Amino acid sequence: MPRRALVPLLATLFGLALLWAAARHLDGAAVGRALAGARGWPWLPLGLASYAAGHRLRGLRLRRLLSHEVSLPAHTATNVVLVGYAVNNVLPARLGEVARAWFLMERSGLAIAQTLTITLVERLLDALVLLALFAATLGFVPASPLLAAALPIAGGLLAVTALAAALGAWAPGTVLGFASRAAIRMWPAGHDRVMRRMHAILAGLEPLRHARTVAAVLALSLLVWIFEAGLFLALLPAFGFAVVPVNALFVMTGTNLGLLLPSTPGFVGPFHFFCAAAMESLGAPRETAFGYAVLVHAAFFVPVTLYGVGVLAAHGLSVGRTLALSREAEPLTAGPGFAGSPPAPRVGATSDPPPTRFLLALAEAAVPIDRDRIEGEEARPLVREVASFVGGQLHQLPVRLRALFYAGLAVFRVATRLRFLHGFCDLPADVRRRWFEDWAYGRLPLARQLFRPVRSTALLAYYERPEVRAALERSAP
Repeated sequence: MPRRALVPLLATLFGLALLWAAARHLDGAAVGRALAGARGWPWLPLGLASYAAGHRLRGLRLRRLLSHEVSLPAHTATNVVLVGYAVNNVLPARLGEVARAWFLMERSGLAIAQTLTITLVERLLDALVLLALFAATLGFVPASPLLAAALPIAGGLLAVTALAAALGAWAPGTVLGFASRAAIRMWPAGHDRVMRRMHAILAGLEPLRHARTVAAVLALSLLVWIFEAGLFLALLPAFGFAVVPVNALFVMTGTNLGLLLPSTPGFVGPFHFFCAAAMESLGAPRETAFGYAVLVHAAFFVPVTLYGVGVLAAHGLSVGRTLALSREAEPLTAGPGFAGSPPAPRVGATSDPPPTRFLLALAEAAVPIDRDRIEGEEARPLVREVASFVGGQLHQLPVRLRALFYAGLAVFRVATRLRFLHGFCDLPADVRRRWFEDWAYGRLPLARQLFRPVRSTALLAYYERPEVRAALERSAP
């Protein structure tokens, strides 16, 4: 069996096992009577409206996460979200996340590794908000011992994941240095490929550096799940249950936390298992609880699937073609250079002009010489080679772009003198590096775009030098 098929197979088996566990002791006739007696009007339309509003908020959240890189219309961002949900509903193992990342790449122009990272950031924030809401409901709703025991375990795993994401967002240089040493140690031939992927991943984590963005995204995530709880709340009276918001919130969070693991298409099985179990813990009869789970799942499944497949059809794509394209998209970032940068010639392939003093200082700030312990006589010619290569690549830009780039650098130099009362070249090396990173990784999109060609070409030249590879091999663990 191909390894690519193993994860979907195991995920499907997991989901089917939960479906069997949920349905094995049920009276089918009683479930049928519960569904036949459910009052769809006006509760089902109200629930669907609340659920649709939640998806619109998901689109706004994605738009905000991308706001530091691209300006994506809210309607397009919502369509990206719904395509992911639709593909998750027809394919196993959460393959919709891959399709969504490809569709986002196609709509935004970002690298596939970056769009995948953004998707994972959203899932991480969803999990944190769901866990917090679930914990809050436990003060009002009796939970099973299993759920209570699982809460600290899930919280610990999410905390570790959140810390890893925060490290990538706030210390990208440290992460790149570690990744470089590890790649040299374990996969020397793939070092450049690893570094390209790491740059794209860190670009996807970059929104987490901005407190306002994080606050806005968390607030939108909270609203997303409150509106999704509206679907669960609206269908409670359809089965004769009291309209108790905390009960709906408890069932919604318990169900969705159970769906975080890959499983069957549309989460058939896990959805019914966790939703029915939560309803039973509230005192609902087993068959009625399962009937409620069936109706909520249908409301969750049908409209989103139809809409998402319609979006794909409007773009001339099938679900299978979407996934095929998402696999083919990876080589787009496989050439020389980093995510989003054009291929660059190899160092030494052309005769580059002598670098200016400013370009030397800029190149030194862009590469991790201190972390790689390259000092003294070995460092100076290395910096000169890197700066010369960067200068040569910048000289190849079209005249208009080159003029705009140097105008941007002039603004940077003026800002440096206003900030430190000294020129950039006169600052201590550690201050220069921090100031460079404030611009290259900071909160201003124009500043990041200005320094992207310097950063990517400098790192490309740096890691191709034999003395750097030798230093990495010496310091590798």
